[in-house]
Amino acid sequence: MLQDLFFQVDIDLICKKKPVVDMDDFWVWLHSKSGEYSVKSGYWLAFQSNKPELLFEACRQPSTNGLKEKIWSTSTSPKIKLFLWRILSVALPVADQILIRGMNVNPCCQICGQEGESINHVLFTCSVARQVWELSGVPTPEFGFQNSSIFANIQFLFELSFLARVPVQVKRSWPWVLWRLWKNRNLLLFEGISFCPLSSIVKIGDDVQEWFLAQSLIRLVDLEENNRADPCRPRWDPPPIGWVKCNVGAVWSGKKKLCGGSWVVRDDRGLVLLHSRRAFGNLTTKKDSQITCVLWAIESMDSHRLSKVLFAFEPGDLLFAFVRPKAWPSFALQVSELTHFFGKDWRLENGGGKGGFKQGGFSYSSKRGQGWKATILCCSWSSALASSVL
Repeated sequence: MLQDLFFQVDIDLICKKKPVVDMDDFWVWLHSKSGEYSVKSGYWLAFQSNKPELLFEACRQPSTNGLKEKIWSTSTSPKIKLFLWRILSVALPVADQILIRGMNVNPCCQICGQEGESINHVLFTCSVARQVWELSGVPTPEFGFQNSSIFANIQFLFELSFLARVPVQVKRSWPWVLWRLWKNRNLLLFEGISFCPLSSIVKIGDDVQEWFLAQSLIRLVDLEENNRADPCRPRWDPPPIGWVKCNVGAVWSGKKKLCGGSWVVRDDRGLVLLHSRRAFGNLTTKKDSQITCVLWAIESMDSHRLSKVLFAFEPGDLLFAFVRPKAWPSFALQVSELTHFFGKDWRLENGGGKGGFKQGGFSYSSKRGQGWKATILCCSWSSALASSVL
């Protein structure tokens, strides 16, 4: 029947959509990963539908996202990173921006008296700002900083890191120059405290030196703590006495449509009893790869006739779907497949303590009457085994 109505490409897509047959029909929101409606995804859909002309115009305009991304990898303090982001977002309360918002303020620069106090003027083209930049030793463009484009000026500063002839101390000081210029402007505006370019340069140098010294001390302390830590401290939590633990890992390659899976079984003393790894092909989504590897591990435990098995796999969408199945309707098929395999006796274990169940685990009883119990926990180390398959 499908061949009479659809092309072969469409038939393949239809056949990949497996229906959930063991529960009533339910709604799935297509615009979120979990399948549950969220205000964010609803707002996105409404904006896409109602404002196409704004989106088209925005796509035609140059974007500052590339510059903003560079901010978070800049070696400076978090408060200065946020300050740089506000510069590129044109979100500093200078006179030009306040006037645009309808407030009546003095439009002149409070430092040099020139009419038109913009962000670019305060930080780059004001007479006092130019003196500070000159004394700082930070290279400037051939014809000076631009009067019209704050973005071009910030882009030039980011590109200093690629200039080998510029000393390292100078390369990493420019965020503090901008920060000091802004602080000096606010001190003069709100407290009437004037400043000298020379004293500003001294303060900038002290701030840069103190921050990088603090970072080196933090790294040194972290290194010492790591060296003092017990190298034999186990990273693997054993199961309760009398149980075995099966760690499952999965790695998916979207480009190759391949998945590498692995599992390893150990007893409560950490002794490896069984292990295996396998590659799976033609898996189009990460969701399919996760459920495939988990089902393979479960079937392997069944074939080895193991009882009291504690399953552990990586935190992710599949695990979250177990924790809150109603909040992840798009994973209903995957959850139902595991439910069908284990049976309907699902319960949340709230035990704890050494060798006990972890908070937030799940236990199941097998429909085959073997007294299976399994608790799904979080672990990530077994992905290394899975990745070696690909």
